[in-house]
Amino acid sequence: ALDPIGRRIYWIDDGGDAIQSARLDGSDIQTVITSGLAAPWGLAVDPVNQKLYWTNARIGNERVTRANFDGSELEDIVTDAGLNAPNEVTIDAISQKIYWAEASGTIRRANLDGSGIEVVVGNSPGAYGIALH
Repeated sequence: ALDPIGRRIYWIDDGGDAIQSARLDGSDIQTVITSGLAAPWGLAVDPVNQKLYWTNARIGNERVTRANFDGSELEDIVTDAGLNAPNEVTIDAISQKIYWAEASGTIRRANLDGSGIEVVVGNSPGAYGIALH
């Protein structure tokens, strides 16, 4: 995920044990988050509010979580929406919404605090990627 304002990239490490970041040239690698991760899959950046959002896809522990860029204020914002293996996630900074795709084929959105959850697309054969244009 890219923070065009802070000029950093963010990623989930291969084992899913950490979220890390670096400058766009690959220098200054930092481990940002090492706790609160349970099968993290998708990662999105909200550069305006300086928040990271990610999905946790582990069955029985599905959720959407966010934290500040420095890893502080970690909080689960969606835990009870009938989530089915949420994977990719993206932010609409203009409307202040978060969108995520689920393995069930459902695409949902909510306010950035997790309230106002809506189904945007249902009954798709499977949704494993999402982007806004």
